[in-house]
Amino acid sequence: MPKKRYSEGVMKKPFLVPEALYDLFYVSLGVHHLSRTLERELGISFVQWYLLRHLVDLPAVSAQRLAGALGLHPSTLTQSIKRLRKKNYLVVAEDPRDSRRKIIAITRHGRNALQAADEQLEIHFPGLRQIASALTKLRAYLLMQKTKVMRSNGAKSRIAA
Repeated sequence: MPKKRYSEGVMKKPFLVPEALYDLFYVSLGVHHLSRTLERELGISFVQWYLLRHLVDLPAVSAQRLAGALGLHPSTLTQSIKRLRKKNYLVVAEDPRDSRRKIIAITRHGRNALQAADEQLEIHFPGLRQIASALTKLRAYLLMQKTKVMRSNGAKSRIAA
């Protein structure tokens, strides 16, 4: 049976221009390949690099605060922390003020790995600086979309309650 076409009125046209969706798909695919290359060649994934980069600026931070700063779901953060802890790139300790909370800090070994990764990023991906403004615009757009969805979901959950 032949596929139905948009013009036949059976399927709705996508709400976005297909080329924009294709471009977004290839950006996503490129980020995935970047992360795989980083992990294969430098020993840390893109998410792990991002986490370590934030730990430099947020020393001895709680897991909850770190998840908020990274914009990651806590389960994603937990998996990354486990992997980085196994590599001795960070340490997790009990908060001396509240034994229920954990404090996360980057180790010297983690700082060295991060510095090596930063140096290799310059070599492996020299064109990133040239597209930085486009990436910043894309990040702002995606953050705006995420905020809209979160607000919409919050309104729906309040209505259901």
